[in-house]
Amino acid sequence: MYSLAIRKTRQETDRLRSALYELEVLVEPKTGPGESILDRQPNGESSIGNGLPNRKSKTLGLLVAQTVVLIIFYAGMVHEYASNPNMQQWVQSNIWPASFILNYNALFLVVGGLMGTAIFQLLGKRSN
Repeated sequence: MYSLAIRKTRQETDRLRSALYELEVLVEPKTGPGESILDRQPNGESSIGNGLPNRKSKTLGLLVAQTVVLIIFYAGMVHEYASNPNMQQWVQSNIWPASFILNYNALFLVVGGLMGTAIFQLLGKRSN
């Protein structure tokens, strides 16, 4: 769902960018060789290929750090569950569905899924 929303947003952005370029060509002469109004941001920053300001995203960095910390906590919980018979017994008697996610297969599935998603998102950005 997220990838579909991103794709639709990119298509809309590309459509709007081409319409703005056509309007720019019709209304104003070029400001310089190879320079376009679309390449400048209102605050003077240059933009990268997808129209976003050319700066590191603090939100993306926070998201990656939070994901790594949660995976470390999850791996610790899986390790503790695997090595502690009392915890296994308690989980089996109180919240038995948790035993399906507190194993190494589920951990590797989550880590692999996140890595695959990240890789395909990066490859998608490079191809556009």
